Amino acid sequence: MKKSPAITYLFDCVHRPAGFGLILPLLPFYAESFGASELVVGLLLASYSLMQFIGAPVLGRLSDRYGRARSC
Repeated sequence: MKKSPAITYLFDCVHRPAGFGLILPLLPFYAESFGASELVVGLLLASYSLMQFIGAPVLGRLSDRYGRARSC
């Protein structure tokens, strides 16, 4: 019997935003402990979002062309 990948997809769709939602409120305090300024914290958040914006279509095209990697 073949297992459905729905649980894996559900976990991924919930896990990523939850992880970002947990880090986002704590990042300023964590960065402050390293001596980072407010500008640096803003640049960290902006760079994460920018890389998601650029990387998602590129990785999606690569996945369409070569297929997804088999984990097991």
